[in-house]
Amino acid sequence: MALTAATRRLTPIALTACVWMSLSSAWAQAPHIESIPRPKALPVTSTLARSLAAWDKEQAQLAKECAKDVAQIKAREKNSPISVEFTLRYEVLLDSSRIYTVASLLNIYCGGPYPAFVENAVVFDLTTGKRYDPLKLYAISRRGRYGAEFRPAVRKMVREALIAERKPIEKDDDCIPVLQQDDIQLIEKDTIGLGAQGLHVMYAGAHVVQACYGNVVLPYERLQKFLNTKEAKRIHWVH
Repeated sequence: MALTAATRRLTPIALTACVWMSLSSAWAQAPHIESIPRPKALPVTSTLARSLAAWDKEQAQLAKECAKDVAQIKAREKNSPISVEFTLRYEVLLDSSRIYTVASLLNIYCGGPYPAFVENAVVFDLTTGKRYDPLKLYAISRRGRYGAEFRPAVRKMVREALIAERKPIEKDDDCIPVLQQDDIQLIEKDTIGLGAQGLHVMYAGAHVVQACYGNVVLPYERLQKFLNTKEAKRIHWVH
């Protein structure tokens, strides 16, 4: 989920203040975990069912670990009012006969200064029933010193899209210099998704300036030169 326009426009300082003011209500929430939705374009195969179940199990384990961390804090700090925030929901980005993509949207707090919002893309190849890596289809990455990183042309696209999300730009928008100076380099796991209208890039900067970022969609026509035609033929990709 792209952050709402109002939230994205908060400066880092304003965001921190806003988070602190909302902690009392956020901490009162019990963990809530939705099951990953099932595709509707095709019947769910046994392999896909196992893949979906494995994802759900992984998220449940994360929630348990989060609750454990908070329990340890409460054990040390007897009067601490905090409790777990772990709210997970989904949005379907693409439900086709070959590829199924959902965005996982997680609001999480397990201790520390303030909560976090984590957005990931979960992509499946419906032919195999297993997880699918969009970087096989679009060669937008290269090997860098610290792992996979965006190619320079793609970094520029992502930066332009993030800045465009903030228009009309206000004079005191502190996020503009943040975005202009960010290398937008490393590709984190599960942050690239194949959507109906374009490639979803869920790039997130440093936690303290998270409000400056959000899910952006790169139109497929702008990515044609990066398309792996052999892989596109294999999965019958027509975008």
